[in-house]
Amino acid sequence: MKALKKIAIMGGVGGGQIAAAIMEDINKICPTWEIMGYLNDSVEIGTNFRKYPVIGRTEEAPNFAEKGYYLVCALHNLRYGRLRINRIEKMGIPLEAFPPIIHPTVITSMAESIGQGVIIGPYVNISVDVTVGNYCFFGGSIFLGHDTKLEDFVAMSNNAATGATIRIGKGTHVSINTSIREFIQIGRYALIGMGAVVIKDVGEGEIAVGNPAKIIGKVDQYYSEEDKRVLNL
Repeated sequence: MKALKKIAIMGGVGGGQIAAAIMEDINKICPTWEIMGYLNDSVEIGTNFRKYPVIGRTEEAPNFAEKGYYLVCALHNLRYGRLRINRIEKMGIPLEAFPPIIHPTVITSMAESIGQGVIIGPYVNISVDVTVGNYCFFGGSIFLGHDTKLEDFVAMSNNAATGATIRIGKGTHVSINTSIREFIQIGRYALIGMGAVVIKDVGEGEIAVGNPAKIIGKVDQYYSEEDKRVLNL
């Protein structure tokens, strides 16, 4: 019997638990992963999220990679995602340490390419000639129309759907039940609110909500002065 691959999840409640559940479903079909636990900064080491313990802090991720562990990056965050992306990139962990974690029900056969470190939940349909960047996170029942391109660290919540030939920039968060019309361009680090119907382009860092979606502000307004200094804003 082939040995299972040891893997640690950067995260915890929410995305981290979703990633663990996806790997459990993968293991039911093809035993692949030995889920060692979480790297988490919020609770004491040894605390369990569902059935897996916290085994270290996120800053220790490079050490786990050096020991031969695979890693899952489940640190996507609706409001402060850019800070977490900045932190992950500064760690300098080799991309090959982050395998794609894709639920067995996902349809990806027509995709142009799927990046490293992606987490893709159940019943996602990725159409022909779609490119998904590294570290993207998809909830369940998402549809991506043909010739769409997602940059790194894009997060899409349950039941989001895009038309064809969409471009979504790095670090953008697309919330639950959103719809994006074909040929739309969405800038980096934007936020698309729940149930939004996007029929016009969204600029970098803009917050778009409603039907039809309107711009109501910038994500940067939620950052402290220290956060802005870290991000060079």
